[in-house]
Amino acid sequence: MRDVDAVAAARGHEEAEHGESHGESIARYPAAMPDDTDALDRQVQQAFLRTNTALGENHADLVAVATTVQALVDLLVGRGVLGAADLQAALADARARLDGSPLAKRGMVRASELLRDKYQEPNADVDCEARMPVCKGACCGCRVPLAKQDVVEGALKWDLANPYYLRQTADGRCVHQSTTTGFCTVYEKRPLACRSYTCKSDTRIWKDFENRIPNEKGIETLLHGRAQRPITLRLHKTAVPDPL
Repeated sequence: MRDVDAVAAARGHEEAEHGESHGESIARYPAAMPDDTDALDRQVQQAFLRTNTALGENHADLVAVATTVQALVDLLVGRGVLGAADLQAALADARARLDGSPLAKRGMVRASELLRDKYQEPNADVDCEARMPVCKGACCGCRVPLAKQDVVEGALKWDLANPYYLRQTADGRCVHQSTTTGFCTVYEKRPLACRSYTCKSDTRIWKDFENRIPNEKGIETLLHGRAQRPITLRLHKTAVPDPL
């Protein structure tokens, strides 16, 4: 029996057993592709553009460095300051040292090196539920760096065009923030930066934290992504480098 006949026979047996057609069977299951396929495709395109742009810039920098080093070596050897044998020995020694260094293991894109386990991090002491009607969850308009723990876990969506930060909507809000309540929809899985961050001293959100007097202009800027450059959420008592 040909393969196609075998498939048809198996399908007919399944339909007889379950009392439904193949089309009805497919309809029982959700589509494999997400509804935002176009948006995802756009993010993949942006990610490739970012990667290839970075590779091109790195290559140009590498050529410039190599040219400078070669010119210096030529001058030193030409003037008798450095012999060819000495140069080869020095290169071998440097190569051996660099191969065992962290530099040799470093990738072009890395998750934020936050070494603490996020599940062991105590929650910041902020009464978010009571303050939400006032601040509207403005901190969710900040960029949030992810740790390797988050990326490996796979529960959080990260920005394919800007690894490794939480993905944001078109208006600059975290994709995991509820559009109805303003609260986090992945609260148990939220990253370390979100767990540790406190808005107590964040003047972008509060003019007076204790008396709940908001910085309305700052909140509006965060809510609608109107900052001149992306604002990175920083951990409480922990430095998170802002690459911009």
